Amino acid sequence: MSGRFELRDELARGPKRKTVERKHRGGYLRLRYGAGGEIQNISWSRAQGGAATGLQLYFDWTNQYVTCKTEHGLSGSQWAAGRVAFGTVYDDDSPGPAPPGRAIALDAWVDECLAKFGDP
Repeated sequence: MSGRFELRDELARGPKRKTVERKHRGGYLRLRYGAGGEIQNISWSRAQGGAATGLQLYFDWTNQYVTCKTEHGLSGSQWAAGRVAFGTVYDDDSPGPAPPGRAIALDAWVDECLAKFGDP
């Protein structure tokens, strides 16, 4: 199981500063790429060019983590260093360290998230 921050090329790289749409589960995935052509955000829309609905993936290449949550959500799942855990933006005053989360490769976790995008 890899903890490396790598994503398969079909999603990871795209046209610089562009948004690409492609069919996915009864709608369209919207893939937004940054200045260097790296993926920044993946969302889903029922109609081509429509507003994003449901979960979204947010990629932070500098800090090497990916978050899966709704656009304005206060909680979600986050992948970092080969593990994914659920969390919130609220302060957590629970005693002891946070649970380490489930071990999973980044590609596999992104696939799990994308399977939740779109119409069932």
